[in-house]
Amino acid sequence: MGRILFISSESGVNIPENMIHYGMNKVAMMAISNGLSKLTKGAEVTVNTILGRPTYSNGVATTVTKLAKANCLCVELMKYLSFNKQIQIHF
Repeated sequence: MGRILFISSESGVNIPENMIHYGMNKVAMMAISNGLSKLTKGAEVTVNTILGRPTYSNGVATTVTKLAKANCLCVELMKYLSFNKQIQIHF
């Protein structure tokens, strides 16, 4: 009886173009989790992966502020549009 828990990120599903190496590792982690889950079926072992969402860190806040200013938008609107995938943002 036991649990195996992997902590991954959205980068395993939506790989950033400038961090392919990171996304590759997250995809591999999810593949291992999936395989172990199937392998341990019926063995009283639970295997899961947690995918966290992006966090609004100080660095992200600075970037969003700069992007809002460059696009003549208020920061709150820029946050809403970018985090709700309403617009494609290119850095």
